[in-house]
Amino acid sequence: MALRTVGAVALSISAAAAFQGASPLFVVSSSSELPQLQSKSLVTSSSASQSVEQLLSGCPSDSYVVVNQPGVSVADYDNKWSAPWLRKQFQSKDKQTMTAAINEVIDGLDAENVTKYVAEHCNAARAEVDASSGYISLEDATPRVIKIDFAAPPTKPEERSSALIESDAFLDAVMSKVQDKSYTLIFTTTPVSGGQIPVPKEHEVQYEMEDSYGLHTEMRRETRQRPKASEDVALFEKYQFLSPGIFMGLFTGLILFLILYVGISAVAGLEVSYYAFSKEMGPSAQKKQQ
Repeated sequence: MALRTVGAVALSISAAAAFQGASPLFVVSSSSELPQLQSKSLVTSSSASQSVEQLLSGCPSDSYVVVNQPGVSVADYDNKWSAPWLRKQFQSKDKQTMTAAINEVIDGLDAENVTKYVAEHCNAARAEVDASSGYISLEDATPRVIKIDFAAPPTKPEERSSALIESDAFLDAVMSKVQDKSYTLIFTTTPVSGGQIPVPKEHEVQYEMEDSYGLHTEMRRETRQRPKASEDVALFEKYQFLSPGIFMGLFTGLILFLILYVGISAVAGLEVSYYAFSKEMGPSAQKKQQ
């Protein structure tokens, strides 16, 4: 039966919906002989273990990869960059790749028990891969079960995301060595412990004014970063040499200077005869003397 389910939803579920004390379970397989895994939102650890054993009861694959990822929750896979290879498998339209997932398994699923079950029930050769050293050495013997132990990611958001990306890249390298034959990936996780609670991201506060009066653009707080004094900027961008006050003063002074120039030119252009200031010598002056 086909194993195609709504497992992609498990990789995009909201962080607010995560159940405390639970972690996800992912299954990826190239075998078409697997029985259908019932996809549920919340199951117990024993129920998830029974479902996995039923899934592997027929020993349908040549290689089995069991991943142990402690200290995570379904919220850690909400970010599309946290596990790009795993997300790609769930979003793939290849009908030969079967995927399934349980969003939240209470107390998680023990990867060691899954590994022992495959080794005993399917008579598979067991191989351990050290993810901390990054060294991968696998034998060609089949059937085989490969157990990968990852470390719990840090609590800081940036470091946590980087650690999950590195683990996903290592898993991609391992899967590239087993995908030439039939394979089944059982990605088990355990919940976040008390000392591994992730630090929530600090959200930036945005100051936005309501656009009720058409003043949204003018009243919005300026968020553009201004250049620092130590940065190399143009001289006229760093200092303002002609402010509106200086411009108005210069314009008013120019007008007053023109008025003064016209006045002085008018006074300087007056022509008065020197006789206007001398003693009268005409006929009227002689009559006055007589």
